[in-house]
Amino acid sequence: MADELEGLELDWLGGSCPVEAEGTYRGRRLHFRARGSSWSLDLTDPASGEVWCHEEEYGAGPFDAGYMPLEDARASIRKAVAMFRDGIEPSVLEPLTTEAWLRDMREQTPEAFAQWLQQWGHSRVPGRDVTYAELAAELPPSPTP
Repeated sequence: MADELEGLELDWLGGSCPVEAEGTYRGRRLHFRARGSSWSLDLTDPASGEVWCHEEEYGAGPFDAGYMPLEDARASIRKAVAMFRDGIEPSVLEPLTTEAWLRDMREQTPEAFAQWLQQWGHSRVPGRDVTYAELAAELPPSPTP
């Protein structure tokens, strides 16, 4: 599917949790991914392997990006590709700590957080000797409004 940005070709766009796209832009491989609370677009030069990557937060909840409407995904792709074309420095989000992610999910969607903990709480946090349930129990209480 051709786009109004010259040289942008999307071979595939779809899905949910994550929403993804594959394609090319002026010979570079394009990969778009929206999941959790952010989206990213990578443009990879196949000859050198050099990757240009741009990331942005999306939505108000911890899972909004995974359910991003396809028209929003297309707009995000066009925005990032135009930034690359115009030589604008990409932004890369700071990784969210596991504690911050758990706290955000607990505060923004308490019912979904409880369901998630019930299903996954017994799992160990990667690289740490603690389960998600144990870590969540150590979090300070949410501030009251």
